[in-house]
Amino acid sequence: MILQVKKYGDPILRTKGKLVKEFGFELKELVGNMLETMYEAHGIGLAAQQVGLALQLSVIDLQLPPDTRETELTAVYDSKETPIELLFPLVLINPSIVEASCEKAFHEEGCLSFPGTWGDVVRAKWLTIKYKDLQGHEHTLGAGGLLARCIQHEMDHLNAVLFIDRLQKSELQELKPQLTKLQLNTKKQLTK
Repeated sequence: MILQVKKYGDPILRTKGKLVKEFGFELKELVGNMLETMYEAHGIGLAAQQVGLALQLSVIDLQLPPDTRETELTAVYDSKETPIELLFPLVLINPSIVEASCEKAFHEEGCLSFPGTWGDVVRAKWLTIKYKDLQGHEHTLGAGGLLARCIQHEMDHLNAVLFIDRLQKSELQELKPQLTKLQLNTKKQLTK
């Protein structure tokens, strides 16, 4: 089932997610709906807050064509090098960062909650996280490149941080009219 993606201005996007404690049918159904919603919107990541739930849950699928391999995409899953395509779709439940590289990189990001809005965000180039899967089993994942960036973006959502919070002041100032319009449209929809 396609869920409504919450837009900037909806208070749920500024709500920190609660830990997921129950791993059962309802969670699997929610994850399935989140993946369907993300694919329908042509996104590569989606957090629970973006579909109206304050939970520590996100889904990621970089949807790389089979003949495309980016050398910057690397992963170490439970201490084993793993072909990146085997990780997707990736379901992160109660994730936490164990380690992040000091080396940073700027890259343009967008967000399904900010249609048509893009900005350069600095993030760690490599990180290691711990998280639980749909069955409640704990895993570690080391990731670099686009996957590391996407994980950080989605984990920010889980902690009520939006990508615009990480923009340089000058870039945020340029986007202000667009953000104000989006926020007003969202507030109108919420009051209907």
